[in-house]
Amino acid sequence: INKAVVTVPAYFSDRQRQSVKDAGKLVGLEVVRIINEPTAASLAYGVARHLNQRVCVYDLGGGTFDVSIIEIRDQVFEVKATGGDIFLGGIDFDNAMIHYVLREFQSKTGIDLSADPVAMQRIKDLAERTKIDLSSREEAPFNIPFVTMTPEGQPLNIEMRFTRKLLEKLTNDLVDRTLKILAQVLVDSGHTTQDIDEVLLVGGQTRMPIVQERLTKFFGKPPSKGVHPDEAVAIGAALYGFSLTDDTNLKVQLLDVIPMAIGLERADGNVHTVFPRNSPIPNAKQIIGTTSLPNQTELIMRIWQGDHELAKRNEQLGEFCFSGIRAAPAGQVKVEITFDVNIEGILTMT
Repeated sequence: INKAVVTVPAYFSDRQRQSVKDAGKLVGLEVVRIINEPTAASLAYGVARHLNQRVCVYDLGGGTFDVSIIEIRDQVFEVKATGGDIFLGGIDFDNAMIHYVLREFQSKTGIDLSADPVAMQRIKDLAERTKIDLSSREEAPFNIPFVTMTPEGQPLNIEMRFTRKLLEKLTNDLVDRTLKILAQVLVDSGHTTQDIDEVLLVGGQTRMPIVQERLTKFFGKPPSKGVHPDEAVAIGAALYGFSLTDDTNLKVQLLDVIPMAIGLERADGNVHTVFPRNSPIPNAKQIIGTTSLPNQTELIMRIWQGDHELAKRNEQLGEFCFSGIRAAPAGQVKVEITFDVNIEGILTMT
């Protein structure tokens, strides 16, 4: 295998996408295309089913959260809006349990286990297993024998029970965070909950009953069981890879968007937006720049990606230096700058 279609969280920035491409080169793979995970999941759901639907893909994986509103018109998959949090996922649900266990143990014994790497690893492993158990059971034991010793050399155990209710209480704010992002993406897409035909759940963490209950309440109908939460993204990527081969009979059109605005830093430190959030890609725009000092021979531009109006609160994609400008009074020289975002959401400038 020397070619690959690689999926990334929809909320990945230009720089993160570029790093994925570079990583592919390092292992000798030609990364033919980078596609967003919710978009890939919608392909797994909709290809060859001749649908005409609006779907919401709610993707809560191990480390990242994404949500996309996608219109499926037969073999055309058009993303209307996307959003997410690249630091919110199943691991945060585990951590909520781990912190609770550490607090309880310390209040009983006065011993802080967080500095003991072996004990922490055992707690982490059991927290994840218990969380998974609680998706199908109402309560589960949380026992770790001989987790540490007292100063006198007496072995100590962790002996607790976790109920589903307790886990839900500990992680309620995490589910709230996902719904807040979901509500914003719906607003950005110009649709209401009534306009959504199906809600697709992607990612292992969506198996948690409270996630499904809250989404059912939010949309007024239960999520679809039309895709496998662990496999949908990979299947979608495979289908897309097949659609790019020479001998394919599968013609799929993907119309995606950029997840965060891209813009230039102005002299006052704010951002001049070139591509707003959820702009369709591929996309190109031209801007006419000029010199601000007499006899200036270089133009330096700082490019940022993010939704904050202050440049410094966003992620800097790079600094471009255009040299070889002819010397002239300030404001007389015109420079035409083309911003080009390709189908993968990666920016080039000329």
